[in-house]
Formats: sequence, C-alpha cells, structure tokens
Amino acid sequence: MKEVEMSDGPPERLLPEPVVKDLTSLSYVTRWRLVKTGQFPAPVRLTAGRVGTPESQVRSWIAEKMAAAK
Repeated sequence: MKEVEMSDGPPERLLPEPVVKDLTSLSYVTRWRLVKTGQFPAPVRLTAGRVGTPESQVRSWIAEKMAAAK
C-alpha cells in the first residue's frame, strides 16, 4: 500500500474498489498484478478491511492509456 501526501488543497478522493473497477474495466486480480509490477496506482489502506485508490492517480493512469492508444 502507498502513502498519500497531504497538501493545502482539497483532500484527495479515495475511490473504493468497485468504483476503480467501473472506471478501468479491469478486474481486481488484473489490477493487483499491475500494482505489483508498478504499472497501476497502489491503493491506500484506510482500515483493516478497507482500502481506497487516489482518484487523481486512477484518472492519470486512464489518460496515459488513452494517449498511448492514439
């Protein structure tokens, strides 16, 4: 899991797993494999049973994939 630095701006929105799946169309296992190889943003542990992935990182990853497809 990765730590997110806090800034003076609005707080980073942390997306739950189902939202990340909807945005990326990737299964949990596929995203887990990509995280392990550094190819997808790592989720942040919120509690013992809850994680969230920073929205800005997910959107940046999507933008990179779309730009590469052009």
